[in-house]
Amino acid sequence: MLDEARRYVGSGKVTRAPGPWCRDFVNLVARRAGYHLANNSRRAIDATKLGQHVSTPHPGDLVVYRHHVAIFAGVTNGRLNLLGGNQGKRVKYSAFSTRGVVAYVRL
Repeated sequence: MLDEARRYVGSGKVTRAPGPWCRDFVNLVARRAGYHLANNSRRAIDATKLGQHVSTPHPGDLVVYRHHVAIFAGVTNGRLNLLGGNQGKRVKYSAFSTRGVVAYVRL
């Protein structure tokens, strides 16, 4: 997942669907990485149903918040380093708090 997602770093919106697109990005990357998704919802929160919930994420796992989903890349200074779409209207790495995490999901 992470290797496929890295190909898009710096890109703007990678899908044509209107509105928020973090989940669209996750769906695109997952399909291109060879995963068959349990659902194709565009809602971030629905990513909780895509795989197994884990207590500690590994690189490539999904980090799901109520209104955002991104791919876990590591931890820096106690913050989650996530690669995702619609982060400042681009695909990029951003630091996020662990506060508000709904689930860590392994595809």
